[in-house]
Amino acid sequence: MSVVLLFRYLVGRKAVHVDFFIFGMVYYFVLPGVVFERELLSGMPGIDEWFLTASRFYSGGSVIFLTYLLSWVFSFLIGCTMFRVFTLLAPKKELTLESKVTQSYRPPDFIIFFLVVFLLFVFSYYVVVGSGSLFSGYTVSYDSFVLGGISTVSIFLYGIYLSLVDYRARVLKFFILLVLLAVWSTLLMSGSRMYVLVPMVGFTTLYLLKFSNVMQRLKMVFFILFLASAFVLVGVFRSSGFSLNNMLYIFLAEPIFTSYSMLTFWSDNVLSLFEVPVSFLGGFYNLIPSVLWPNKSEFILSLRDMGYSIETPLGAESIVASLTGNFGWVGAPLILFFSGFVLEILFFLRVRSAFYLLSYVGAVSVLPFMFFRDPLSVSIKSLFTLSVFLPAFLYLMAIVFKRKV
Repeated sequence: MSVVLLFRYLVGRKAVHVDFFIFGMVYYFVLPGVVFERELLSGMPGIDEWFLTASRFYSGGSVIFLTYLLSWVFSFLIGCTMFRVFTLLAPKKELTLESKVTQSYRPPDFIIFFLVVFLLFVFSYYVVVGSGSLFSGYTVSYDSFVLGGISTVSIFLYGIYLSLVDYRARVLKFFILLVLLAVWSTLLMSGSRMYVLVPMVGFTTLYLLKFSNVMQRLKMVFFILFLASAFVLVGVFRSSGFSLNNMLYIFLAEPIFTSYSMLTFWSDNVLSLFEVPVSFLGGFYNLIPSVLWPNKSEFILSLRDMGYSIETPLGAESIVASLTGNFGWVGAPLILFFSGFVLEILFFLRVRSAFYLLSYVGAVSVLPFMFFRDPLSVSIKSLFTLSVFLPAFLYLMAIVFKRKV
């Protein structure tokens, strides 16, 4: 699978959402199976306990589970293909009716500057309030109010930076990047890598969309490997010492411990064909800022609240549990079909305006990591902020101030 992805990458394929989806499937579902089959990392922290849980799963319905995952891949790819077939069959005149008005506008610099300064003050507020809990490294317990607020600031700043990617606003971009670096440093030193990974995925996407030359993409391969190694080394130096086994452990710990929720959810519950997505719909409460609604988490139902038995020792919730628990056996593949269809639409429209480009890159930024390992309430917040609300708000500001480019 990795060879196929590398081939698609080097020959200049630009349908990034397909590659990132397949990467997420391999990383979060295939690699834990390889660790179990090969009995890797034995004796490392938490692994022996994981093997006990995994053995119960793999000795049971793992074949049915694998078939089910294949249906996920096919559903997503069929969704993408359906729109491509539509573009081939539809009359060309219909495909050019899309309004290009969003190409002609961008938000004024003073609006962007005001937003960044405001977010800088919000970030400073959270740092002051959470000074006792921040910068404590990778711990199991943390202040969700503080770290969640800083993560939200990171998402907004990243989205604003994306909105300027095609414009020569060098001073403004540099200012945003400085604030982002401060936010990312705080997140990394406080044990949160996900909200640094999301922008890295987005910037990689922009590069892949812009360049298709083999040599250019080879440079990107080496950069990605360097970045991945840097993330692994940060974890290694925080652990007991430098060794090949430690490096492998840091790299595989993410999908292994995320799989806890998948293994226990699949083994310990009777699953329906369809479900009412109570937890999913409640996740939209998370779109309201914590500053305005500090106790909103009390109203966001988890899968446990819906009656499911599930273990999430480090907080990660596999997309298998999230989607199947909310939509059922049949409903989950249908959601993936719809997701592939929508992403293909945004991919098709990205060349028509910065609005659609921002929406596409924002959606894809969430896909390979956050989508597969965070509860839907978290993914929904990041996805809609980056792909819907922020692009719409910036476009509205551009229209209001009639700032043409």
